Amino acid sequence: RKGITRDLMVICSAPGKVILFGEHSVVYNRTAIAAALGLRVYADVARSEGDDLEIELRDFDVKVTITSPQLNPLRESDFLKNLQVKSVTPFTADFIANVRSTCSGNISATAEQAIVILMCLYLVASKDTQQKGLKIRVKSLLPVGMGLGSSGAYSVCVANGLLAAFDVISSQPGQAPNDTEKHLINNWAFETEKIAHGTPSGIDNSVSTFGGTLTLTKSSTPPITILEKIPTVEFLLTNTRVERKTSEWVGKVRNFFQESPDEANGHFDAIHRISLDAVQLFAEAETIPRSQLESKLEVLIDENMKHLRAIGVSHPVLEKVCQVTAEMGLHSKLTGAGGGGCALTLVNAESKVSRDELMSRLEKEGFQCFLVDIGGMGVMNHHADDEKIKQLFP
Repeated sequence: RKGITRDLMVICSAPGKVILFGEHSVVYNRTAIAAALGLRVYADVARSEGDDLEIELRDFDVKVTITSPQLNPLRESDFLKNLQVKSVTPFTADFIANVRSTCSGNISATAEQAIVILMCLYLVASKDTQQKGLKIRVKSLLPVGMGLGSSGAYSVCVANGLLAAFDVISSQPGQAPNDTEKHLINNWAFETEKIAHGTPSGIDNSVSTFGGTLTLTKSSTPPITILEKIPTVEFLLTNTRVERKTSEWVGKVRNFFQESPDEANGHFDAIHRISLDAVQLFAEAETIPRSQLESKLEVLIDENMKHLRAIGVSHPVLEKVCQVTAEMGLHSKLTGAGGGGCALTLVNAESKVSRDELMSRLEKEGFQCFLVDIGGMGVMNHHADDEKIKQLFP
């Protein structure tokens, strides 16, 4: 880019996630297992002259410039005055409202939310820098609103890009941030996830930051545990194309919990045991035959889905995926908040059904299918001349 030196540029990405086991119950201090997904959000961040913030969100076809006169009152806000960037503090309601009033315009609610999140992170990251001018372009390869952690991946990717651009953390092309930097990225991303989801579990931003496969139990210390041994099993991800808001379905489960706490806790406890059984199964995966591993996983998948139905988060399209795959001898469950979104199917190595036949059957129902790799890299930085980066940001 003209006028921008290469050392002031940061190009980075962060992955989406699939929850294997433990949706919803994780909000109530039970264990969930989630894995990084091989679909990512990318950002190209560059310092620029002046003090304006230029934002381009490729997926919404949105280009906006927030000028210095618009930004200066926010920079003088009480929230930022005593803030230490490396000591993460929850955003105040007043601060978020003032940021939101600056960027309201003729754009979709989802695009506005993305800009609010980006601006909050920008104002934090640039706090201690004299020259605050910045240009950022964002491109996502993740479907939005499908339970794949797109907002968590967006928050993590943008947090890494902005903190690195303003030298709060380091940025080595081709490398991931170090552990201390990852924790800072993760904690700030979690604060912006609260803007998007109200009471998020923290699992989306955690998977996106750390990658791999991990467990999350909010009440544990530490809450996140990276699972070292994960069997290489194949999953089919089915996008039902029915969009829904995570916060809405988290709210529905909260209402159910408040109305019937004993019943809700019974389901949450059962889901918690399923997650623990899966952790144990993964740990011993190398010592048991493949067929035994898969049949045990299938039982856990069916059990988890049964309890998700009972707490009211299934949907006719998700039941259709379960039905179609069951007719072919395979086992599926929703992944994410439910109410539409995506389903995950274990592709049994000994299945007599071909991958093409399976995908064809589901695509006839109007769904979008892709075989996915799970447990890959978390947030990382890229070289500007990588082929993929040149395609995304020509």
